[in-house]
Amino acid sequence: MGFNGERDYQKDSNFSRALSFLIDRESIVRVILGGSAALPDTPVPGFDESSIHFNYVLIPDSVDYYVNRISKIPEKITFYIDSRFPVLSKVSRYISGQLSGLGIEVAERKVDFSYLDENRVKSELDMYLSYYNPVSENADCMLYPLYSYDLSGHTNYLYYRDDAFQSFLDNLRAETDPERRKMLSYGLAQSLAYEPPAIILYEPYLIVISKTDVSGIKTVEEGYVDLRGAFIETNR
Repeated sequence: MGFNGERDYQKDSNFSRALSFLIDRESIVRVILGGSAALPDTPVPGFDESSIHFNYVLIPDSVDYYVNRISKIPEKITFYIDSRFPVLSKVSRYISGQLSGLGIEVAERKVDFSYLDENRVKSELDMYLSYYNPVSENADCMLYPLYSYDLSGHTNYLYYRDDAFQSFLDNLRAETDPERRKMLSYGLAQSLAYEPPAIILYEPYLIVISKTDVSGIKTVEEGYVDLRGAFIETNR
């Protein structure tokens, strides 16, 4: 779930912090999704929790503390939901209900994120809900598409401008030394834990469906499919 970083109420990240406490991820996973997903351990899946020193935990807690720090709470927001993933409609209804409890009117728009008008999105979108599946376990494959300001309006709709963060993000893409890449990755994850431009709500379980004559497909612990050993059994 992402937030338009150009909105005044989100520029200090207090709005997204408040929602990080407000949204009960366990209820989403258990009730809405029927147990078909896992709770996120960290703000960035794939980063082990012991390496990130949280400023808060990822469960509903001190919502009022952050709400009271927002200079002007919006009376109404436009909430985009990616129509390519029907299950998100159920999740969005829960989120909209929680926002209504804060006195915020929500205008939901179900749209295909493959065909968005960038100019309209930038001016209209306040929050959005979509699904992202990284193509690799490399940290920058998760971080760069989701948080790069240069990709705002393309792979993300955050318009998240933090010069220091973006500089480290660019350095991560260029760095080749494994230890330095690890340090940069965890530093970025720590920043996202403190000032979240987006919130990871859950991690869907990976389900792989293949034809009966295809063998050698493997799933790996990080949540990816390894097709390097896949082959078709021609004798069947």
